Amino acid sequence: MMLLLLLCVVSYSIGLIQAKSQITDVFEFDVNPDDNHMGKVVFNQTGVISNIKKVFKVRIKVPFCMELTVVHVEVDNPVAPPFVSFDQNDYMVTIKYRKTQDSRSTYAVVAKAIPISSCYVHEDYEEYVHNTGPKVYDEYVHEDYEEYVHNTGPKD
Repeated sequence: MMLLLLLCVVSYSIGLIQAKSQITDVFEFDVNPDDNHMGKVVFNQTGVISNIKKVFKVRIKVPFCMELTVVHVEVDNPVAPPFVSFDQNDYMVTIKYRKTQDSRSTYAVVAKAIPISSCYVHEDYEEYVHNTGPKVYDEYVHEDYEEYVHNTGPKD
């Protein structure tokens, strides 16, 4: 019996097994409270945080001409909840554990966004890129820009 208990403790400590808690901690950040969590899901990422990671960051990628309304973060840690924050300037979720806390956990980050009604690609593209800085991700901007131009044609 003692051997079985020792085997379970060792397996858990090296990460062979992971306990699932009864409660998942949920954190929600209203980026644009006027929109009442409206919009469509534009970002969804899930994963596992290892025991050696005390600070884990997830950058949310937002498509061109879209504005975030809400960011929803779920973290399942069987020991204790982490500290979770959201930086609206960089669209960065940070999941942080205390140095002595077991950080082995699973996470899910979901973000919703709505179209920016005043976003006209041809006229505002350069200004938008200049003003938004790190919020613009080239792979999304160029794909969405090319698709928009192809589907709508030049603006009169």
